[in-house]
Amino acid sequence: MVANAQVSPDSVSSTYRKGVFHTHITRHVNAGIEQTNQMLDSLISQFQINPEMLYDWALEGTGQQHDGTEKDDVILILRSTTYNPKAHRSVMIFDVDVPAFKRIKDITIESIITSEKPNHDIRHINVDMYTSLVLKHAHGILTAKQIAPGQCVLQMDVDIKFGWFFNLFITQKKYKALAEFRLVKFIDNLKYCASHPTTFIGVKTGGPRKK
Repeated sequence: MVANAQVSPDSVSSTYRKGVFHTHITRHVNAGIEQTNQMLDSLISQFQINPEMLYDWALEGTGQQHDGTEKDDVILILRSTTYNPKAHRSVMIFDVDVPAFKRIKDITIESIITSEKPNHDIRHINVDMYTSLVLKHAHGILTAKQIAPGQCVLQMDVDIKFGWFFNLFITQKKYKALAEFRLVKFIDNLKYCASHPTTFIGVKTGGPRKK
């Protein structure tokens, strides 16, 4: 760790190449690596066991039914989830609501999440998701790195290849509205919750947080 390391500015960028959308996001966090790791531990455990809890903090405002974003082009409605701890594999069943078009029921998304700590100051979380109609494949790497005492950087790189159905209408402009904004909201939630530890225990807060 370098105690006087320069703080990385918050940034977001998305590109498209050969059918794959890539998004890179960086956020500076006012929390040390131990406190940030506590938040990431909650993220992983809730994602595996009861991902619906994440809509109270990590996924707040990302487009689940009744969270105030029904006007969005795509609404995700989680129906059920199962987790195989030996394979680190989760299976989630969603309905995908496309307002003014149709609701696609019983979309199965399989995901594998792993975590590694190369050293005390760095944490990597890898997520792979697979389905067919909506999402052909998605891969994400979330890295937390301590850059100074009480200061971390969260960096997320996500590659998404949509299934044939979404490929019919997702342009680069649509991607920013449908996917990029959700990824930004997600990492902004993590940034806030890392420095406010009481917010990521899965308890409803009664309204949007001020970030």
